[in-house]
Amino acid sequence: MKPILEVQHIRKKFSRNSNAHLSYGIRDLFQEILGRTNNGELREDEFWAVDDVSFHLYPGDSIALIGRNGSGKSTLLKMINGLIKPDGGRIEVHGAIQALINLGAGFNFSLSGRDNIYTSAALMGLTRKETEEQMESIIEFSEIEEFIDSPVGNYSSGMKARLGFSVAINLRPQILLIDEILSVGDAAFQNKCFVKMHELKKSGVTIVLVTHSYTHVVQICEQAIWLHKGKVMRFGPSKETVQAYLDFLSEEQVDRVTKLNQLKSDNQQSMEKKKTAEVNLFGAIYNDF
Repeated sequence: MKPILEVQHIRKKFSRNSNAHLSYGIRDLFQEILGRTNNGELREDEFWAVDDVSFHLYPGDSIALIGRNGSGKSTLLKMINGLIKPDGGRIEVHGAIQALINLGAGFNFSLSGRDNIYTSAALMGLTRKETEEQMESIIEFSEIEEFIDSPVGNYSSGMKARLGFSVAINLRPQILLIDEILSVGDAAFQNKCFVKMHELKKSGVTIVLVTHSYTHVVQICEQAIWLHKGKVMRFGPSKETVQAYLDFLSEEQVDRVTKLNQLKSDNQQSMEKKKTAEVNLFGAIYNDF
């Protein structure tokens, strides 16, 4: 069986300086037009946001990307979705992608929820008839039936997120990319989302999940990749990978507390030495007369 998603030695660099980032981007664009390729070296203020990441997934597979903020998780997800171009490596996608990265961001606020469903489905290549077959399921799942014909601009952020999530998972993508959106709605709605995710997995949908909820990682994904400063620290079964990451965080916390205590101790010793020096210089000071 051929993988539905192949990520091979992917790299992406950014600049810490916004002006330099724009300048480098324009320069790289002209180099590409001229048929020249970048040698992969970092320029001033640049760093690797994603550095040599590889994995492949088959239909029904699920994988989580975990790590601290800034470790490269969302950048990698955006490259898979085609929003960002890699600076090295190759991504091959053999199926329709639906990305849950910023729910509701693509909605036209002047249109109703129903019209936005038609628009979103059309962008995914569905006909109006195919969309109408899914319409009631989408509306029912979103739990905003009463407002579905109102302008989306009048929706709360939670309502937009519910509708966006419902559209994405009910239009049956082959690959589902999820970035920190499993906190949509109340506990009952979240539970409904988890049930739906498992249904999608069983039906052969491939899932790539970015989250800081490690319970979700273990519940939804068989595999996990721990990223740190753009590099793969561990890749394996989700439970073991999450535990390795949590152990790393615990060790860092212990080191941080140890260094803080040492700093306090050094400061205390410095103050005591200063007091001793003052006594030796001026002699003992007595307040009793």
